[in-house]
Amino acid sequence: MSFKEQVVHCKYNNNYSAGTSSNTEKLAYNEEVVILYICEKCGQGFQNKASFRSHNKRKHTSSNHVCSMCKKIFTRRNYLEKHQKNCQNIKKNKLCSLCDFRASSSAEVLRHYEVKHNVIISEKTLSFNTFEEFEIWKEEFERNTKSRFIRKTGTRHTVDGVNITKYICHRDGNFQSKSRGIRHMKAIGSDKINAYCPANIIVYETEQSVKITASERADIAQKLALKIPTKQILDEIHDSAINSELERVHLATRKDLWNIAKSYNLNNEAKQQSYKKRKQDVINKVVKVCNTIETEEQLEAVLKQVASLENIISALSKKHKTK
Repeated sequence: MSFKEQVVHCKYNNNYSAGTSSNTEKLAYNEEVVILYICEKCGQGFQNKASFRSHNKRKHTSSNHVCSMCKKIFTRRNYLEKHQKNCQNIKKNKLCSLCDFRASSSAEVLRHYEVKHNVIISEKTLSFNTFEEFEIWKEEFERNTKSRFIRKTGTRHTVDGVNITKYICHRDGNFQSKSRGIRHMKAIGSDKINAYCPANIIVYETEQSVKITASERADIAQKLALKIPTKQILDEIHDSAINSELERVHLATRKDLWNIAKSYNLNNEAKQQSYKKRKQDVINKVVKVCNTIETEEQLEAVLKQVASLENIISALSKKHKTK
């Protein structure tokens, strides 16, 4: 732990803050002498030795503390001790079926199978149009391999709308007896291997949407441009499904029509027309108010409000130009 002392003349009453450069910009009331402890390794300054020692332990510790269980490195001893308490409580319930090795995660056991026992663990990706097709394939695969894959947990749903379901081998894990002493166990024993089986199936189920065709979108956009009400357009689309085969366009919603209007830039035109109408309404109201002025006092009050509005509009215009 090495440092050097440096005397600094501070030109203000407040305490010195390491790393600040605004001392000379402050108003000088009187002059105080501050002794800084400068770290020779990084050049950072501190007012007292305690702060410097804390900095040295956190940033420039010479001996790292390593966990003997998971080999994780920590810069402070108290961090290591806290980690070791948690690390000791981790249950290593994943067992190797070929030796006495055990671990807390499936990934560790998989690496052990590959490195220590030269077990080749291969992966295969298959695609199915429907979940029913997957179930048919799964039944046939289980029949051919004399195996069975079961769900241990429920389906997980992601933010992107993907449903993830994991199937594990029914022989995986340890046998847990639920016997109440009513009957004897079967002579053949349990199907469990009392170890971790790497065989599993992970299903990613996505809902790929069928889009409305380009010609159908153009037809809907033309109706929207003619200012035909949205409800009338949807009623016509839904009624057309009676005399024809059901297609994606027959399931159109207000959201679909809004997206079509947006893609054809019809929403901007509607916004512009709405803006012009609202602006004209404001002008009409202002004219109506001005026509009601009868006294000098009323006129002065209106002029003050107009001046205030001019300042607001000017400020908003400048803000809009800077963007």
